[in-house]
Amino acid sequence: MLVLYHAGLTQASIKVRLTLKEKGLPYESRFLRLLEQDHLAPEYLAINPDGQVPTLVHDGEVITETTIINEYLDEAFPDPPLRPDNAVGRARMRRWGQIVDEHLFHSVATLAWHHGVRPLLREKDPADIDRALARLRLPSKRQKWLKAARTGFPCDELEAARSKISYSIDKMERALAAHRYLAGETYTLADINVLSSIQRMPRWAPDLMNENVSPRTYEWLQMMKARPAVNATLSVSEEAPPLPPDDCSIPIPSF
Repeated sequence: MLVLYHAGLTQASIKVRLTLKEKGLPYESRFLRLLEQDHLAPEYLAINPDGQVPTLVHDGEVITETTIINEYLDEAFPDPPLRPDNAVGRARMRRWGQIVDEHLFHSVATLAWHHGVRPLLREKDPADIDRALARLRLPSKRQKWLKAARTGFPCDELEAARSKISYSIDKMERALAAHRYLAGETYTLADINVLSSIQRMPRWAPDLMNENVSPRTYEWLQMMKARPAVNATLSVSEEAPPLPPDDCSIPIPSF
């Protein structure tokens, strides 16, 4: 039995939800309301002490970290395969996972925390923020909460995030000039992992990703969105309610 603790339309949750849908795997969905701090409740911290979302539980075994979860799912449920069938392709796929983990994910999250989450957290009772901070074990998460709730993100940090996004899009342009998908000629976890972060760039950084500046990446994004599993994952549903505001224009990342 598969159980997924997730936050719906946040980029980390999209990453795993899409893999489950592409593989057609049934799972029990446990939606966590991040702004209500469900991920910091004792019951959830007993499963994932870091309080990060999402978490996969498979027959009682807890699997964390999205890139690892996705590879685990493809190993445990090999059909249909979402990893290349050759060593070079798998190396490319893992390199894209690294680019997401080291560059894209946190850069996109920085922009979203500053422009989207910060206005929402500033409306919260400071005592609630203090209680949340006390339960956050990861220093990086604690710093994001502090910046979003109180100080804001400095300009140099926002520019560094944009620079990493630009670097990643340039890598995508080069890869897509060589083959149809990011890791080769077949759709793989490389595309899934990158899509979860890059799919809102036309809104958040339209000057970095558009039909003229990054035509191959833009075309790839349209191709991805045409996939039934992608469309289902990105759509508002009972499993994935709209993010504040109700038009889903603010992609709130996993706390």
